[in-house]
Amino acid sequence: MHRTGGASHRRQKTVARFGLLRALLVATIVGLGFVVLPIDSAVSGAATTLISDHFSHPTSTSNVNVASGGTTQTDGGPLPCLTAGPVPATPTGTIANCNLPSPDVDGSGALMLTDAGFYEESDIIYASSFPTADGLDINFDAHMYGGGGDGSIGFADGISFDLATAPPGPTTIGPPGGALGYAASGSTPGMPHGYLGVGFDEFGNYSNSVSEGSGCTDPSWEHPYAQSNQVTVRGPGNGTIGYCALSSSLEQESDPMDSIQLHGDDFSSYVHVEVVIDPTSKTYSVTLTPTTGADAGVAVPVASGPLPDSYYDAETGDLVSGHIPPQLTFAVAASSGAGNDNHEIDNFDAATKTDTPLTTLALSGTGPASAGLNGSFNMVFTPSVTSKQAEALPVTMDDTLPSNEALTAEPFGTGWDCSATDMTNNVVECVYTPTSGVTGALPAVTIPTKFTSGTIGSSVTDTATVFSSDSLAPASADVSVMLVSVFVPPPSTPNQPSQPQPPPTQPQPPPTQPTPPPTPTPPGPTPPGPTPSPVTPAPVHLFQPVTTVMPTPTPTPTPIPTPVTVPMASLTLSSPAIIPGGSTTASGTGCAPQSPVVLSILSHTVATTTANQVGDFSAPVSPPSGSGQFRVVATCGAVQLTAFLEVVASAESSNPEGGAAVFCVFVLVGVILLRGQFSTSSRQRRRRRRTAADILGTSGD
Repeated sequence: MHRTGGASHRRQKTVARFGLLRALLVATIVGLGFVVLPIDSAVSGAATTLISDHFSHPTSTSNVNVASGGTTQTDGGPLPCLTAGPVPATPTGTIANCNLPSPDVDGSGALMLTDAGFYEESDIIYASSFPTADGLDINFDAHMYGGGGDGSIGFADGISFDLATAPPGPTTIGPPGGALGYAASGSTPGMPHGYLGVGFDEFGNYSNSVSEGSGCTDPSWEHPYAQSNQVTVRGPGNGTIGYCALSSSLEQESDPMDSIQLHGDDFSSYVHVEVVIDPTSKTYSVTLTPTTGADAGVAVPVASGPLPDSYYDAETGDLVSGHIPPQLTFAVAASSGAGNDNHEIDNFDAATKTDTPLTTLALSGTGPASAGLNGSFNMVFTPSVTSKQAEALPVTMDDTLPSNEALTAEPFGTGWDCSATDMTNNVVECVYTPTSGVTGALPAVTIPTKFTSGTIGSSVTDTATVFSSDSLAPASADVSVMLVSVFVPPPSTPNQPSQPQPPPTQPQPPPTQPTPPPTPTPPGPTPPGPTPSPVTPAPVHLFQPVTTVMPTPTPTPTPIPTPVTVPMASLTLSSPAIIPGGSTTASGTGCAPQSPVVLSILSHTVATTTANQVGDFSAPVSPPSGSGQFRVVATCGAVQLTAFLEVVASAESSNPEGGAAVFCVFVLVGVILLRGQFSTSSRQRRRRRRTAADILGTSGD
């Protein structure tokens, strides 16, 4: 029977709520010494109320979205809907009115999720989210009655209270029937990114192994047949994966549902439901308080367990393991199948258990503009707390690297624990635990990585995410790096020239060997020989530019999945030998287009410029004072080019002061030499005169 003749059962509800029956029930329970939970009262001790709605009026403005899977009431009316009248002339609020022929009196209505029709379903979904760290306390009355006739196979199927990761929250419902709008059923997907589904299962299909997705290991109490009148909790699921059984009233040694009936004779025979998410113990618990039977008015625990430590990301749908989701939303759904029943709720209250102020996180990332294949580079991510509320709870940063990147070392950062990082699968996990509340930028996290494959010129984007259990939402940042060339490490000795070496697969004789290689190769360095240097001859090869990538007619030995052309990268000097105080022009190729270029000598920056559209650049360079050989290094992202510059002494100079000094030195030396020569000549003449006289004197004797 579907819900026509609403006025008659509403009169029963009025008697149950306000008449003698309830008064006698309360008096009896008090007399027996039981504690009575006030059914209509608000949640006691709740920190923040999220929704408080009796659903007893013709309209509702509660912050909810609705879904029905396309099903309607038996007579075509909307689901879910409000049963109270009068029906507003202009529909308002967030929930439709049922527009019943005999609506309930304003103030005594309820939220109808199904009437006594077949294969119906609908739900309400909280339109916002709450931090899991604040916990949750849900209270509502569940009415399941009036079905089982008109060809029904029994009372079916039930009501579910569901949690899902957010934001964003789900906008659709799972399948009808035994799935209760939460779990998957065969090829029909369940509630998107579901986290926890508590099923109040009249018929028993939610409590068997049919109502779950793939990848589940069934507990011993779960069977492939219906197990009616049970409360069962299912875990995380997305699409047709998961929604596995976690706990149930079935697993208890003494089934608490033996004295509680979910299906009632009429609207007045309902059960009060409380679901608690405890952030301190990280557990869930489900308690029922029936209004009929041996346990009437008694709060009976029926299911509990630890919160799942995995969830499906609300944005990507990816499974996240090892964490409780930072944000959740909730829903209440109901469904029927080949069996039917009326499913309604009222007196709904949802509140957090604690009042932890939310924080807001942000994340920024930086990296090189480009990098070479197998050349290590660093990505740096900097989280920050942008809210006025300080962050006092642990902050986690996760990053699954792209498939063609690999970690070269464990990530690191001051105060960050990255020991949980999976180096094999290149999954970064770092945790920062503040010693006190922090705001502003947190210490940066450095991720050492490299490209393992890829196409030259392609850009690869990595995304990291940061979150905490009390943050409003996770924050993400991207770092994009272009693959530009094969990386060849620079010379290990800073100021010593390194000889250009051929690729390892093409062994060549040393550059100074006069014997040519057996196979044609690009011309090597010029053999040593005198240079026109005015001071000290030097081998020409000392002035040849040394580059980090050498051209070769054969493919690079580094394995690349598809054939690529490695661009020529080189650095040349317009004058490889200069005198002190002189300058030369450094010209290079092989940088990423428009990338910044830094030229340095002895680790000091001597010039900066920007590569053009094809990666070429040019800039004047002046070495530091002194003479000798200096290595000129050009760095553009991960590309490093090298050439050597010889600074030699010279008698010629374009510096006027230097020229004058040299001239004076030469004049002084000339004077000294002339004076010495004059003095020597005089002495020689005197010696010659003296010797002649002696000779003449001797002859006279």
